Amino acid sequence: MEYKGRIRDRAGRTYVVSLDNDEEDDPDQIDVLDSKEESIGYVRFDIDKGEMSICDITISEKEYRHCGLGTALLRYVIKWAKGRGVKTIIGDVAPEMPGDKEWLLKWYSDNGFEILPKRPESKISRAIAAIRMSL
Repeated sequence: MEYKGRIRDRAGRTYVVSLDNDEEDDPDQIDVLDSKEESIGYVRFDIDKGEMSICDITISEKEYRHCGLGTALLRYVIKWAKGRGVKTIIGDVAPEMPGDKEWLLKWYSDNGFEILPKRPESKISRAIAAIRMSL
């Protein structure tokens, strides 16, 4: 892993952000690491012709959820994508829990994404909507 930056949660705690590179030298995952340098969350994505498709974004450890870390990670990814010439970010919204639907849609909207109907080409059967952001 190559360390690239740091992000902070709402309480001001700092976390390392790293890029996990694939064979083509383009990262396909950005991880957020705790103080032991263990992954506690990530964003997986594909980039093709100036468009980033977010495949998954999660804070996997419960103790780190709902403290602004996911938002900080998403904002880092948006800034990182802009710096690499990405023009559009898209994705599918697929809540893990049924009660997360409204919260997740609001979270993406609050972070500048347009909420759209589910994309017909989506490979995620539980997707409820799509997101899009022009950079």
